[in-house]
Amino acid sequence: MQTLLDTGVFDAMRSQGAVDVKVFARTHGLDERMLTSLCDYLTARRVLRKADANGSYRLDDDGAFLMQSDAARGWMELVHGYEEVLHALPDMLAGRRHYKVGDVQRDGEHVAVGSGRASVGFFFPLTADTIRRGGYRRVLDIGCGDATFLRYLCRTVPGVEGVGIDQSKAAVDAAQAQIARENLCGRVKVICGDAFKLEDYRSELEGVDAATSFFVLHELCGPAHDGPLMPFLETFRRALPTVPLIAIDAIRPTVEQMRRRPGPAIEYSLLHDLSGQTTLARGAWRDVFIEAGFADVHEEHFDFARASIISAAAPAPSL
Repeated sequence: MQTLLDTGVFDAMRSQGAVDVKVFARTHGLDERMLTSLCDYLTARRVLRKADANGSYRLDDDGAFLMQSDAARGWMELVHGYEEVLHALPDMLAGRRHYKVGDVQRDGEHVAVGSGRASVGFFFPLTADTIRRGGYRRVLDIGCGDATFLRYLCRTVPGVEGVGIDQSKAAVDAAQAQIARENLCGRVKVICGDAFKLEDYRSELEGVDAATSFFVLHELCGPAHDGPLMPFLETFRRALPTVPLIAIDAIRPTVEQMRRRPGPAIEYSLLHDLSGQTTLARGAWRDVFIEAGFADVHEEHFDFARASIISAAAPAPSL
């Protein structure tokens, strides 16, 4: 499915209806036999269906639902970013390979783009509305990926500017290309850098009066919750002592909850466990923010999405 997304087959079906895959293959330099096999497979899986006996296919009902949903496309893109991790799983299980720089790694660009797409239809509008109502004018997005949120924010909230930081050069390169394509160079800036060193970017962050993160902080939670999350939050407080943080992140269901209501949380939890990250349970995020020195911490939980918005204000100055 990800291959048909990447090659534009699904988009052609969504816009044109039936697509002659033989013609599509010749037009786009693809292997006709292999593309037909992929379409036959997805027809058997009820994602596609044959439109005629001559090699034309269209989206079936399930496929049409997936393709019209940015969240579903985002989940597929995100999971695709863990391809190397899944391929190396036997060696990782036997201790011959490990998830770390220079060995097994996920694809940062796919994960960043997928996370952004998965948030567009629901969490982006909620967060943008919070920023608009709060009167914030310059927003920092931590782990900005390809700047999907900042671009969305600037398109929907007049006068707002954005600055993003991400350690993935591939994601930042993708962000800069999109920013230029949308003529937002004057309003959105992206830094390829380490969010643990926010104090090194004081000039770039001047004027920031609110910060956001989308499904980023759980990546700082190691096994048994002993990862670098707390040091990061303390770094944020030192670098931006008056700035509130709005964090959207996954809530880890129990195995019994996932069994009763399967969904993307199953793969999400597995992939993050394999890469040494641990999503927190409901209520635990609030405790962590309070311990890190934030004030007026509020968690708004969305059970259907198995995620929460955690809003944390800067504490009042001591007298």
